[in-house]
Amino acid sequence: GTYIIGEESDNGQTHTAKIKGGLKVGSNTIVQGSGWGTILKIKEAINTPATTWQKMPIFINNDDISGNVNIFIRDMKLDGNREGTITAAASEMEGIDFINVDNSRIENVWIIDIRNDAIDLDTCDDCTIDRCRIEWTTKANGWNGVHAGNNNARFRLSNSLLRNCGT
Repeated sequence: GTYIIGEESDNGQTHTAKIKGGLKVGSNTIVQGSGWGTILKIKEAINTPATTWQKMPIFINNDDISGNVNIFIRDMKLDGNREGTITAAASEMEGIDFINVDNSRIENVWIIDIRNDAIDLDTCDDCTIDRCRIEWTTKANGWNGVHAGNNNARFRLSNSLLRNCGT
């Protein structure tokens, strides 16, 4: 089935921007769908004012300070609903945003129509992305299909398709 993501919530950490939508995932968690027929889609007409910076991922880990371990996301489709949303240029609408996560696996996930990075990893160790399909993350200034950002160790990307993504 299709599940709509987009009610506004506060992530409870004062140093991090408000998350509009997004599912917070903790340590030792497996989020598993039933294949690409399981769809998580950003709500139609999510709008961020031009003066507001917000993170708007579909998935984000719940502790970016102390970190999380053992997060697995598999067998689903993440739809950023790029045409149905309006975001400020400074906002980050991402498929999966992991900060300070050790031992994560993203497997058999189709990420489409994201206005920013489909998968954004910062300060992560032992991350595997396997059998994923990532399409249409392009924005005027170019965004990545997969952004292996700062201080990552043991990052693997295999058996995946990246098409019509930014740089």
